[in-house]
Amino acid sequence: MARVRQALLLSVLFPSIVLGGVGTGQSQLLPPTQLVASYNDEQSVTLRWQAVAGARYYRFQISDVRDFSVVRTDALVLQARSWIRATVAGLEPGKEYWWRVQSLADGSVSQWSLAVRLRMESWSVEAPDDLVPPDGATLAFGRLQLSWRPCENATSYRVQVSPSPRFDSDVLEAETVQPWVVEHRCVAGKLYYWRVCSKRGSQEGQWSQVQRFQLLPLSIPRRQRETAVSGARVQLISGQHNALPLMLTPNLAADQLTIASTEEFDPGSSIVFYDVQGRSALEQSIRSGERSVTIAVGHLPQGSYTLHVAYRGRRWIGTVELLR
Repeated sequence: MARVRQALLLSVLFPSIVLGGVGTGQSQLLPPTQLVASYNDEQSVTLRWQAVAGARYYRFQISDVRDFSVVRTDALVLQARSWIRATVAGLEPGKEYWWRVQSLADGSVSQWSLAVRLRMESWSVEAPDDLVPPDGATLAFGRLQLSWRPCENATSYRVQVSPSPRFDSDVLEAETVQPWVVEHRCVAGKLYYWRVCSKRGSQEGQWSQVQRFQLLPLSIPRRQRETAVSGARVQLISGQHNALPLMLTPNLAADQLTIASTEEFDPGSSIVFYDVQGRSALEQSIRSGERSVTIAVGHLPQGSYTLHVAYRGRRWIGTVELLR
């Protein structure tokens, strides 16, 4: 029935067309050139070709056989400025097809383009593994990065984080083209479960194994606000209304990081770097009277660290990125 409707539409718009062949008005238009197919997933492709001067429409066909004696898709596409696109779904994985295009205008129909082969592949997307942080990790509160080993054939990844191991409540979800994602919405002191699946276009693979992590709670309940510092998002935890932010430069850091304040550091001030698993990676005391301190960080592995700076009864908790 759909093929009959398409034939009727074509015959009304372009009476010179005879389905399965070409009518009499074919001398004025050139056939499309530069036919390209982009594979979206194992059942879908996007067809592209260059626009033809004078054309108003394009007719494309997809066939199971090279001579187009059996046509599975026969459709019209409007003219565009430079490149014409048409997405076709429902193709069979692992099967070979052929496609061609012709230009249409008022009373004029071009020859068919040369036929181009489509070979649909059967793709399999594996479940991601080597998830970080590892199962059961306790992490320092701050910037949380979840990562995994890249999967062959994957074009993106879907990530879920939830306080429920069944992922049936308060699910935080994200999609990324990189084999990692940064999650800012988790709450300190809570236990979370997370999983990831790889995708190829719209096709999803199996979920990874479920892993859990816990964020260290903040030891003192204090008012929380955020301030932008040197292009990074830094959390400022303070119980005083006149608290001032620290300046972290540079951030991204490579060999050294300078921490500056508008106030003098007092005796007992300290700086601690925590890695993504919540372990102390670097500790340093600050001498009294200083307003800035420069710390050598070149010996630390590249990655994301949670920075704790404590002085005058206040604590700043932020994120530092080390990049080599």
